[in-house]
Amino acid sequence: MSDVTNIREAEARAAYLAEHDPLTGLSNRNRLTVKLAEVIAASSRSDAKVGLLLLDLDGFKQVNDQHGHVAGDELLRVAARRMSGHVRSGDTVARTGGDEFCIIQAGIQQPNGAFALAERLLRAFEKPIVIGKMRIFISASIGIALYPDDAAGEEELYHSADMALYAVKRSGGGGYLRFDHPAGKPAWPQWDIEKELRGAILRGDLSLAYQPLCGGVDSAVVGYEALARWNHPERGEISPDVFIPVAERIGMIRKLGTWILETACRDAVMWPENVRVSVNISSAQLEDGRLVEMVRQALRVSGLAPERLELEIKESALIGATEIITETFSALKRIGVLLALDDFGAGTSSMSSIQRMPFDRIKIDRSFVSSLASDARSVAIIRAILAIGRELNLSVTAEGVEDESQLVALRHMGCPELQGFLLGRPEPLSKVNEIAKLTQGLKGTF
Repeated sequence: MSDVTNIREAEARAAYLAEHDPLTGLSNRNRLTVKLAEVIAASSRSDAKVGLLLLDLDGFKQVNDQHGHVAGDELLRVAARRMSGHVRSGDTVARTGGDEFCIIQAGIQQPNGAFALAERLLRAFEKPIVIGKMRIFISASIGIALYPDDAAGEEELYHSADMALYAVKRSGGGGYLRFDHPAGKPAWPQWDIEKELRGAILRGDLSLAYQPLCGGVDSAVVGYEALARWNHPERGEISPDVFIPVAERIGMIRKLGTWILETACRDAVMWPENVRVSVNISSAQLEDGRLVEMVRQALRVSGLAPERLELEIKESALIGATEIITETFSALKRIGVLLALDDFGAGTSSMSSIQRMPFDRIKIDRSFVSSLASDARSVAIIRAILAIGRELNLSVTAEGVEDESQLVALRHMGCPELQGFLLGRPEPLSKVNEIAKLTQGLKGTF
């Protein structure tokens, strides 16, 4: 007799390494190739579609150059965990090399399934990655292709997704696109988004849209969230997920943020006195040191009462919060403005954030609302958040209300405030003012 344990363990280890990336534990390119062939074959038999998402980390090279390969490796491991946390058990996440990843989606409604996953991934990468004492901000670019709509086989599908990814990278990164290459037309031309965005901000070409915030009992409008919009003369509507990170990267976020804040306050002062305006504040603005004076100036010039201005801060901006951020929060509360914690429950620091910072409101992340009808755990989590709000005297808003069943469930649970497409989509100021005239009247004249 002989002990073959070591031999069997070595064989198992070799088999594992043949199909997995040793750094992240994800599938590697070999396993990806096999899995893609399998799902496409199964799709061909069932007439289902397959979604392929290629993801590239924007700015990864700079992290390696500035902080070293040890930090770069840890960033890749964190990125892998975040991606794995946003896919279904039947999906495949693979690392194909460097900072490039690939996700196979099968057996779900497409293209909506791929788009929804891409949006979840973009939001996941909004949160800074903490490595030691460093807070690293990084975004992602995602290219999407569908089988059989965009390709006839595995190689062509991968190439189509790669073309879409290339287009996102050339457009500045921080977004997603589905493959679109009409016959006889060149694929997406090169676009210097940084130059054009800088010019658009300086010329004042951007605009604001306002999405209603409604009472949970009667759906009456109690406020509006100000959302930046860039309508490019040739490329149409550019997503804020694309141009806001670019504004931060090129150092224009302060100018853009000042304009958004001043415009929102000036517009809101004409609304009924019981209607507030909510403005999103980026992590870069929080750490700028000049946000407090910017708020004072906007209130002074517009004449808006401080209690009618609400500043929304994403939970991700508070990870590893510095002394500057803590002092900024205290100064803002002394002014009298409201503070809201956005995407509550989606990250890892929710409870400590509301314990340490003087928030007035928490906004339940839309991921819990979207799964209300299918996941009992989401119902339990929302009930718990509402209970926390009551105990801590915090107002609560549920985001992403898009169908009647969600509305009924949230009302039954006693959610004080709701927001989502079912209650109202973002509208230009003219439409908001028109609605206000019909319902409650406006201060002043136009």
